[in-house]
Amino acid sequence: MSLAAFAIRVATVRALQAALPSNFVVIDSPVDPFAQLENNPSTPIATVYTGGLKTTHEGREIFGGDPSLDLRIQLFLPETTTLAGLALDTRGRGAEATLDMLYFIISRAFATGTEPWAALWGEFVLTTPEIICSSYDIETMNHVRAAAREIQFKCDIVQEPIPGAVPAGVWADLIALIGADTQTDGLASLAAWLTTELEAPGALSQAERDRIFLGLSLFEFSQIGMGPIASTGSGTAPVMSQGTLDDTDISSPDPDASTTLTAP
Repeated sequence: MSLAAFAIRVATVRALQAALPSNFVVIDSPVDPFAQLENNPSTPIATVYTGGLKTTHEGREIFGGDPSLDLRIQLFLPETTTLAGLALDTRGRGAEATLDMLYFIISRAFATGTEPWAALWGEFVLTTPEIICSSYDIETMNHVRAAAREIQFKCDIVQEPIPGAVPAGVWADLIALIGADTQTDGLASLAAWLTTELEAPGALSQAERDRIFLGLSLFEFSQIGMGPIASTGSGTAPVMSQGTLDDTDISSPDPDASTTLTAP
């Protein structure tokens, strides 16, 4: 979908794995909950996925604009389970109370940002103008039930990274956390690939990266006179040590005043 969506999804999964009770299984895509519950009948499940990516543009700025997406977290509770040392029967009132507590735990993780992945989540998610929670029960033909809740975050997010430079800012933070990841699902192996793709097609000038950000064609770029500043070959550029600011057009008790600026 996008690298920003990938970053938010990864950060969400790792933040949930750190925040939720240890017996939760956190999966980074929609799943058939009953297939999971049949294999692990007392294991609660959380799934994470992103959808509805929308970017509002004013031109062709593919890497610019104002992007937003839906982040969905689905929680599935088996009929009986144990959370935080408590034996729970989710077929009665315990289901809603448990789901309410889990919603608070998730919200607290993202709001406080005390865990590195949750802190990174806050760097990629700029605002959450709307959060929708929906509770429901699901049941198979064999009358196997599971209590479920979906938490939908409407997120305004960061723009896609501009290619052609060493990753910086939130993207450097993302690569650092991925590279340092110690879990066995292979996430750490993506750090080098992500770095390579962000730096492709090779080092570009800042002017060229600005052209990409603005969505200008090469012809448009040349017609408006934009481009890198060419070297004059005259050696080191002189450093200004003093100048005079003519502020006669500024409202002042002395209309003829001027200010001398001296470099420290």
